[in-house]
Amino acid sequence: MKRYCTWIAVFLIAPLTMMTGCSHTPQEKYEEAAQNPEEAPRLYRESCTEGYARSCYKMGVMRYEGHGMERSIDKALGYFDQACEGGHAESCGILGAIYLRGDQVRSDAPRALDYFKESCENGFSPSCVTAGLMNYEGTGIPQNFTRAVEWFERACDADDGTGCGLAGVMYSEARGVDRDLARALGFYEKGCDLGRAEACHAAGILYANGGGVTRSHDKARQWFQRGCDEGLQESCEMLNTGGAY
Repeated sequence: MKRYCTWIAVFLIAPLTMMTGCSHTPQEKYEEAAQNPEEAPRLYRESCTEGYARSCYKMGVMRYEGHGMERSIDKALGYFDQACEGGHAESCGILGAIYLRGDQVRSDAPRALDYFKESCENGFSPSCVTAGLMNYEGTGIPQNFTRAVEWFERACDADDGTGCGLAGVMYSEARGVDRDLARALGFYEKGCDLGRAEACHAAGILYANGGGVTRSHDKARQWFQRGCDEGLQESCEMLNTGGAY
């Protein structure tokens, strides 16, 4: 009889337990948490403890926003730091923003920049842009146009339209690099293709003025039209000048 009961436990009870949604791997717990809000804090916490960076990020957001649990910046920082160390690029960027703003921590621009660099290197392009802007503006660090260009170009290489547009500005205005309007145009055109209206407008200006490229009313109008289509009023106004750019 005892052997029969063991047989039932092995072949019936164990499979039934699996069918009820018992999670095994950290990724499975992460995925289950998305479908089970009531259990999400526990599942994300366990998954994070087991080294799953995306779950640490989720716990950081929940602690930072006080969503489903008590708000705690200190604990949020701990979770974001775990996620960042695990290669979660956005978490590194969030840490950079917190230290840059001094959001309930002492403002620390060099530390923020280190986080933005790590975030950028892990593939989060907005952090490349922010690292570039910190160098461009000298935000808590020495101003360095050359490094700013490098970060803007990295952002553009990652298909970040803002980064492309800013790289174009640097080459147009000879900030940290030699003036190169043809190269600036390439950045502006790519930025426009990625949805940045200001980059479309800047490309139109270069064609309208013939700066570094052959002057072309038709091409200027095409880029102004794209800027206008993206909602930039300044480009729309250029279309109404009748070609007197």
